[in-house]
Amino acid sequence: GVDSFKPLTAEAVVAANPDFILMTEKGVESLGGRDKVFELPGMKLTKAFAGKKLVMEDDLLLLTIVPRTPDVIEALCSKFSVSGAK
Repeated sequence: GVDSFKPLTAEAVVAANPDFILMTEKGVESLGGRDKVFELPGMKLTKAFAGKKLVMEDDLLLLTIVPRTPDVIEALCSKFSVSGAK
């Protein structure tokens, strides 16, 4: 299990080389907006940076398990263009 959230290092970002960045809306806001997300250490070396691919979701919907969670997952799959999401 996960004991707590841990900071994401620049090295971990580069090693993961994500296609997309998924963040909460308030998280993006706290950094100063979408452009600031891509200024974080390591981001410039990722596929997500190349396409400026950032998906933001409502904090409560993303961080809690509620009856709407399956709908949130399906909507995220659409945003990420994941085929066979159902």
